[in-house]
Amino acid sequence: MATSDGISTKDWDIVHELSLNLFNTVDTEEELNSRKRLMDYLDNLEVEYGQLPGILATRADFIVDVERKKYLLLHAYALAETRGDQCNQLEIAHSLSEIYIEDFRDAKEGTKWLDCFSKHVVQRGNLSDDKEEYELLLKTLEKLKVQNGLYNGPEN
Repeated sequence: MATSDGISTKDWDIVHELSLNLFNTVDTEEELNSRKRLMDYLDNLEVEYGQLPGILATRADFIVDVERKKYLLLHAYALAETRGDQCNQLEIAHSLSEIYIEDFRDAKEGTKWLDCFSKHVVQRGNLSDDKEEYELLLKTLEKLKVQNGLYNGPEN
């Protein structure tokens, strides 16, 4: 078994373990060390497998610079689209929706990526967790549109 973009389960399990270690850090030095271990491991995977959507998107998940995160996610989505990797397209569209709506507060791009996310949710079978995430992001987007004077209420 492998990820949707071809990374072995054994290798991806290590990414998962390193990610959990980073989430569970309690101090700044430990966080920096955990982040470095994860990024170094992702570098090694990229050498072994090449640039893949899952690697780029995971790297984006764990960096602080939102501009760099956006760049990595857009590149990862383009790669997933080229490869026909619907699983990564769904996850990356979700991340792009979040970053445009919550970080950049960009209603136009947020709408574009939320629509894309919704399309992938439908294609993948209306997964309940994804539907919940979609609904939460949609509410945030509607509030953003109201704040920007772009929202006139629900469409009929």
